[in-house]
Amino acid sequence: MRRLLYIILLAGMFGGLHAQDTSRTVWLSGRARGVIYGDKYAPQKGNDSITPARLNSGHTLVDLSANIKPNDQTYINATVRVRNDYGGFWGGGVTFDLRQLYVKGLISHVVRYQLGDINYKLTPYTFYNSSERNFCQPKIFDVYNNMLHYDMFYYKNNTWRQQGAAVDFALQFSKLAEELQFNFFATRQNPTNFANIGERIFYGGNVTLLQSKYLNAGVNYAEMMDVAGTSSDTTLFHNQVLTGVVNAQYATKDWHFVGKTEFGNSANFITKDTNYNRIDDYFYDFNGRIENKKLGFFVDADYKNVGPKFRSPGAQSLRFNYAQTPAFLSRYGKNQDTRPISMIDFLRDASLYNYRLSPTLQVYLPRFGNAQPYGTATPNRKGYTLKVGQKAFKKWYDWEASYQNLSEIVGQGTTALRNYKTVRLNAEWHISKMMKTYRKTIDLQVAYWNENTTRKGNETFENVDFTNTSYSIGAEVETISRLSIMWGYMSLKSSGFESVAIRNSYGQVTDFSKYGDNISESINAFGLKYAFSENSSLQFNWQHCLWTDVNSLMADYQFNQFALMYNLKF
Repeated sequence: MRRLLYIILLAGMFGGLHAQDTSRTVWLSGRARGVIYGDKYAPQKGNDSITPARLNSGHTLVDLSANIKPNDQTYINATVRVRNDYGGFWGGGVTFDLRQLYVKGLISHVVRYQLGDINYKLTPYTFYNSSERNFCQPKIFDVYNNMLHYDMFYYKNNTWRQQGAAVDFALQFSKLAEELQFNFFATRQNPTNFANIGERIFYGGNVTLLQSKYLNAGVNYAEMMDVAGTSSDTTLFHNQVLTGVVNAQYATKDWHFVGKTEFGNSANFITKDTNYNRIDDYFYDFNGRIENKKLGFFVDADYKNVGPKFRSPGAQSLRFNYAQTPAFLSRYGKNQDTRPISMIDFLRDASLYNYRLSPTLQVYLPRFGNAQPYGTATPNRKGYTLKVGQKAFKKWYDWEASYQNLSEIVGQGTTALRNYKTVRLNAEWHISKMMKTYRKTIDLQVAYWNENTTRKGNETFENVDFTNTSYSIGAEVETISRLSIMWGYMSLKSSGFESVAIRNSYGQVTDFSKYGDNISESINAFGLKYAFSENSSLQFNWQHCLWTDVNSLMADYQFNQFALMYNLKF
């Protein structure tokens, strides 16, 4: 009740501010959502009288944003979330949270700043929020991802949501160069408990010289560190990453040529800790791209070498927490086994997602990606990637195919090296665009991903052979105006054996565990989507999920699920 009164008081203050001075501007915006889930579990074989067979859940929420411009050079945003989980009757399940708060503005029309919640990134090797999925996914499932990504502040530009401050400004020149840009940020990672846990911050920035439209170069720096004197612990963690970037491009009427490179090094150390030795390493990454503007056809080639001890928390932190147990149906079967993470959890379970940077390399599952589990900056990798594709040819279709061949730089527990080969294909056809008289949407999507990890040695323990394969197909057909029928199928198969590194609290490898998989899972979904407007839609999905352990080490299971989801942006 106090929170509700507080929100009403804030709204009254904002309204009063607008009424007192017409030169000031206040407006409201936000989002609203209503979701209902219905799940029916069943074993694929035999009976299970222990696990609850049905589960219904859902929620409604409203994010109300107060947008305030007290003057032309200042903007304030405060967002309050009101959420009601179904099952909390008469207000018993209602929660109030301050979802977002920041101030940004201009100083003397030159320096831009932001305080509070910030979305920030630098480069894929310094500060970057990599995608959490490798398996293929058709568009019918985008509605789930959009809700989760919105809740976790994951945006398409790969920024991390942090709390702190950011500032940027630029110097312009009349000769030799166009502009020198400066960008800096500082964020709080870990608050002190005034005892044995100290304050931890993450800060950095870049300086970029725009020589011309053909050439730019820059320096990037990111550091995570403990602040001395904020706890009784005298050891202090430090991670420093320094990189250089050079980008060049040239365009003619029909062609566009782009060359990019990034190179640098990292230093990881803990002061006054005799159990930890400083580790330093380097990386370099070269990329070239040729594109025909008229056809939209492009060829892209990349070669990288990322040292085995390269550490960059801002770039290597995972979105997904693979060490966590799923909240939905966490135990199942006659033996009440802990249910392993599956594809459905990526779509439904917000508790498995992460919004904090990790100072060490986190646990991952090879079944969801073994070649680059920590994104582009995955350490101990060297090799090349080739891509070809075509973008929006006459608005008819888009497609992209890639082949990646990576290997380890040094062996883990052996001198033998792993080799990683990955093939990807994504394509989308806008069939209605190819029909002169048909004005409604008809889209078809297909995707394929195959990843193979091998290592051969003289000893049995050295041998590794692990394969992931995923494919999907989806369709969307608009029947009457704004009403679409959707269908999608996606699958994931993992088989073989691997050896996964076990790390201590310092991130050092202390042992290896055998990892074996022979699983198959799939989701087959049908849906109806009605778009009230560009910012408002109602979608109904029904889906059938299968999970099978071919070796019968764990019980197989299946779900029938439905979801009704309403989304509004205002």
